[in-house]
Formats: sequence, structure tokens, C-alpha cells
Amino acid sequence: MWQGVLTFRGADPEAEPPTLPVRDYRLRLCASCAPTAITGPQVAAWDGPAPPTPDQCRAALALHGAPGGSVPVQVGRTGCFADFRGPAGTVGYFSVVSTSPPTVGAVVFSG
Repeated sequence: MWQGVLTFRGADPEAEPPTLPVRDYRLRLCASCAPTAITGPQVAAWDGPAPPTPDQCRAALALHGAPGGSVPVQVGRTGCFADFRGPAGTVGYFSVVSTSPPTVGAVVFSG
């Protein structure tokens, strides 16, 4: 499991600690979206009362994650994401902790 922070200083995130292969997840900041959002080919919003489990993320992604989804950059908003293999691959979630610069706390579950 990886746990850390993703900071968007442009369209692509920077990971801390830098051991996460962020390119595998293709998360992007869409500054031209209204509202500004985190997007990706495998992103789905999560509205549950607690952080999602891996199975809950897989279910959310299967329903809402393809061909692409988005989560508004608003503190407290949470989204699930997956690598290039989709819900069958490695999944994780992020929660927006700051809007300037856009920053999320993220957890990636072991594949």
C-alpha cells in the first residue's frame, strides 16, 4: 500500500513520497473545467461517509469510472481511481485537502 500526497502544480501531479508511479493512473487537473476538477480515464466520485475500501472503489469505478470521470477540487471531496487496467487493476482513492495549490491525500491499495 502507498499513502501520501499528490500536488498539482500544473496538469500532472507530483507525488510525495515520490515512490508512486503516478503516470500509471493518468490523473490530471482540469483547470478549464467548471468547477476545476481532477479527471482521468479511471476516476469516479465517492460520496460515502467513510473512506472507500478497495472493493467499494472497484464497484464505483465499474459504474462510473469509464470512459472517464471527474471529481471537483473542493476540500473534502473524494474520488476513486485505478491504473491503466481499470477496476481489475490497482485501485486507490484521494481526498482533496487543499485548493491552492490543488492537493489531495491519496491511498493506493496493493494490487
